[in-house]
Amino acid sequence: MIERMTVSLDWDVRTLRIVTGTTGRKALKIDQVLSVPIPAEVKTDNAGSMGAFIGSALQKAKIRTKNAALQVPREQVNFCTLRLPASTQSDMASMVAFQIPKELPYPVDQAVVDFADRPTAEKAETSEVLVAAVLKSRLQFFLDVCGHAGLKPQHIGLRPNANEIAVNALLRATPQERVLFVDVGPTTTEIDVLHNGRLVFSRAASVTVSEGATSGGVADGEGRETTGPRLAVAAVVAGDRLGEVVRELMIEVTRSVEAYRATDPGMTLQHAVIGGATEIEEALGEAIQRQYNITAQAFNPAGVFGWDADRGAAAGAFASALGLLLSDVEPAGRRFDFLHPKKAETRAQKRIKKAPVALTTVAAATAAAVVFYFQTVKPQYDLRDGLRNEVKKLRKVLDEHEEFTGMVDEVTAYEQERIVWIDELHDLTGLMADNKRIVLKSMDMSQKDRDVEIPFGAVENNEGPAMVARLEAFRAEGAAASRYRATLGATSDKPGERYGNQGSIRIQAGEGKR
Repeated sequence: MIERMTVSLDWDVRTLRIVTGTTGRKALKIDQVLSVPIPAEVKTDNAGSMGAFIGSALQKAKIRTKNAALQVPREQVNFCTLRLPASTQSDMASMVAFQIPKELPYPVDQAVVDFADRPTAEKAETSEVLVAAVLKSRLQFFLDVCGHAGLKPQHIGLRPNANEIAVNALLRATPQERVLFVDVGPTTTEIDVLHNGRLVFSRAASVTVSEGATSGGVADGEGRETTGPRLAVAAVVAGDRLGEVVRELMIEVTRSVEAYRATDPGMTLQHAVIGGATEIEEALGEAIQRQYNITAQAFNPAGVFGWDADRGAAAGAFASALGLLLSDVEPAGRRFDFLHPKKAETRAQKRIKKAPVALTTVAAATAAAVVFYFQTVKPQYDLRDGLRNEVKKLRKVLDEHEEFTGMVDEVTAYEQERIVWIDELHDLTGLMADNKRIVLKSMDMSQKDRDVEIPFGAVENNEGPAMVARLEAFRAEGAAASRYRATLGATSDKPGERYGNQGSIRIQAGEGKR
């Protein structure tokens, strides 16, 4: 792998955070960490204004690399978790593309969708897939910022994913089952929950921590060359406001923990990590320790990068910027990149991969034998011996052909018995009702049992039986028997809800072949 220097950028309404690092050979070396206050005249929501400011800050810091990595904040993405059958990344991309339109409040063609695959256990039949969608218009904003700053975007990640990677690196020596990460910002605080190192919940809360702008500038003055991180600049919180801010943040932390607990009843937190540079992180950590009776620590990455403790403490607000660079040495399936989202392979790509290597080998061997025969053997033998050798060669080719035909027949028989979920999802899509009448909550598939269970909510209580009838009536092309057997589970009504009729349908693939 060729070493490449990249500048990682992260900002809020007060501060621009810059990290430069060199990646290569599955390792990361951090070159600079610096914080720059954003003047009041710079408009952070205007690509031209923000891009020009970033370009000026990089020039003053003498950062010459044009390779840039940015990230989309939590509040600017739609976020969900899907449980899908474990499969290849290409097949996973197809399943995500099928399911995600049901989860978005806008047409999927207006967004860029990427996902991270996290197998629940080694050789597990299912995977928890974290999916995020960002509007194309919002993604264009970051591209425009890079253009005005004179940068070439290489990677646009997801901020909660970057924080996840940074926290895992921080706790690598002392892993915890469930970790609460709170990244405090001047106006927006991100709250994440990690379960066994996997991001399972993320939320952005609007809490104004500091009214005034941050103080200071680039910690090293006018960008003189240094090694290791430069001092980050902290926002100032007035003493009489600190207690009020901590209370407001604890309300948001409690809301977030309870929202996650609704999906994982009985869960308990074991540890908390607090990031930020607003001077209230220590008080917030103490409040979290008291409320949840757990251990808590500040985000200090000194041990991760071999820095001294003071340099690590100065990088308390840099979890996402550091994590974004760390993600470049992670497997591609575990990180988000909206510039290069994961996609299903085309049919042509699959055909190329499935081309039998054995046939290529046989063809090469046959060609070599023919050349050898005509150049060496034939001149030494008369016509009779030459014809006998030709007959032997043709018999060998015929035997190999018959053997290969038998292998194809065995593979064809296996394919007829195997459930190919991508094909099944294609057929099931055409049988589902419009989401104005019925909405699917999830889809749990089992290769072993050849079935799918779909919890749903419907506007009217006749939608479930109608969908069962459509499934039972479906026949694959050329098949005499019905393809599916469908069973409607118990249903219940929730008055006042749009999709008040709640129930589930179990679908089993029958004997009707496609």
